[in-house]
Amino acid sequence: MLSSVDPRIRSFRFNLIRLYVTCLGIGHLPVAPGTWASLAAVVFWALLIKAGLSMLLISSLLLLFFIFGIWGSRLYEKETKSEDSSEIVIDEWVGMGIALLLTQNNIWLIIAAFVLFRFFDITKPPGVRYFDKNYMEGWGVMLDDVVAGVYACLLIGIYHWFSPVLSF
Repeated sequence: MLSSVDPRIRSFRFNLIRLYVTCLGIGHLPVAPGTWASLAAVVFWALLIKAGLSMLLISSLLLLFFIFGIWGSRLYEKETKSEDSSEIVIDEWVGMGIALLLTQNNIWLIIAAFVLFRFFDITKPPGVRYFDKNYMEGWGVMLDDVVAGVYACLLIGIYHWFSPVLSF
């Protein structure tokens, strides 16, 4: 797709894509880029929640990050001839945002969401594993982390459901 474009424009486009999918270079860190990207995402999404942005606006941003993540991951992989490169961390950014949706800016729930998301992203339970193993270009890169984020968010939601019952 980028090969029919002037090389200078192609290089500029690729550098923009690389900045996006590596979350401004976090993906190039030599150790645990996914964990570092998740931590940066916690700060980003928690600040948006704390700023009082509506759930609809945050969900819309997540959807945009997701769509551009699929597109960018696909182009990045094609250009670098890689498959689900550890440099691509936009998927952690989106998954972590999903995990934080029900934390209500509570520091303990934010920490729980981070730990749960990383646990599901690393251990790859069913659902997460499906998208990781049945790789479908940019979709596979993004969807395994989306499912990990959904699992973490569901557990936070279950906590909210039972927390009135658990308090004595």
